Amino acid sequence: MLRTVDHSSMAITGFVEPWTGNAIERLVSCSSLGPIEAVCVRALDRDALPVVDWAVRQLANGQHRSFSQGAYLSLSAPASFSGLSFELLLTRNPGRRVLLDAGTFSLLIEDNDRLVYRANGEPILIGILPTSRWLAISLGTESLTVTGLDPTRPSALSYPLTAPQPEQLVFCSDAAESLPTLNCRIARITLNSKDDTDAFAFPTLFTAGPLVSSGLSLAFHNNPTFCVRSARWDGSSLDPRLTPTHYDAIHCHDTDMAGLDWSADFTIDIPADARSGVYAIELVSAGAVERLPFSSRRDNRGHRSYSSLLRRPTSPMPTNIYRRTCTNGSAPIAATSSRAIMICDHSTIITPTPAACPLPPRGDPRQPFATTIFIRFVAHHTFCQWTCISFALPPALASP
Repeated sequence: MLRTVDHSSMAITGFVEPWTGNAIERLVSCSSLGPIEAVCVRALDRDALPVVDWAVRQLANGQHRSFSQGAYLSLSAPASFSGLSFELLLTRNPGRRVLLDAGTFSLLIEDNDRLVYRANGEPILIGILPTSRWLAISLGTESLTVTGLDPTRPSALSYPLTAPQPEQLVFCSDAAESLPTLNCRIARITLNSKDDTDAFAFPTLFTAGPLVSSGLSLAFHNNPTFCVRSARWDGSSLDPRLTPTHYDAIHCHDTDMAGLDWSADFTIDIPADARSGVYAIELVSAGAVERLPFSSRRDNRGHRSYSSLLRRPTSPMPTNIYRRTCTNGSAPIAATSSRAIMICDHSTIITPTPAACPLPPRGDPRQPFATTIFIRFVAHHTFCQWTCISFALPPALASP
């Protein structure tokens, strides 16, 4: 469903792409009710948030954006349609949702379980479908049949109808995205034409690209969930690598989202010698001020070693100085005596190595519950001048 951004809580919202990495040009996309009146870049990791003298170029003058929410599928229709079948498991769907939009006709789900056929603007109630059960739906040129796939709870529904030639095939949403998408699981879509049969089986690994069969393309929108238990699942294996046919369904939710495809409103030119740190582009519109954060890292490999110190405080510190009071070049740090503290000075970041991030010997009883890999990750992805990372110690080891 296409939704417009609600600015009742934030007058301006958006993102910076890429939000982290080396000093390169950044693209800023934002949404606001009115035009952007002023813009600047500030350093978030410095006291007083000073303005940074970087070039910011404006590409657009602000606009109220929309975004697509809810997963759905789309399939190009063949020139000679003769039938369509797929497996379906319905979950909670209040109100009106679209199961299939073919352009010339559509199948709707109303109030969770009512199957409605609509063509030429006239809705026809087909019947009531069971929810939370796998169903096999088959649509031909003369009839629509629904068969339950659970042998312990059989069900069947058939309705005679003459479906016109489809212009498109959109599953779980209408083509205009005007209604909330359908909450359901779907599997094994098969499309029949006079010349060929195209079958689509979903992989157990997530894929953003379309599935192609005989020139027809099945596209996924807004990231449905892959590797979901299908009608063939019997509990014999919990590993989809061993029984992939048991997990060959996908789950579409009306809250699923993909990345926003908003066009850029501003570009930020970051100098090659810019300091590594955390920044934000500050946007002003109608008196409201919002900051969109991002980080930049200067590539200084080999210029300076990475230093770290692991220690534990010997006595409790006053609570009035426990708050963060870190300034470039000094790091007043306070913690209770039951915490181990790692202080890292990395004003110039290099690729860390295990030797550059020393830990106490493995046999040391005060070894913190952290691994070298974790500390290497922190070292590689932290951008402040000083970093303080605390690790909880067992009560028995908390005393000096």
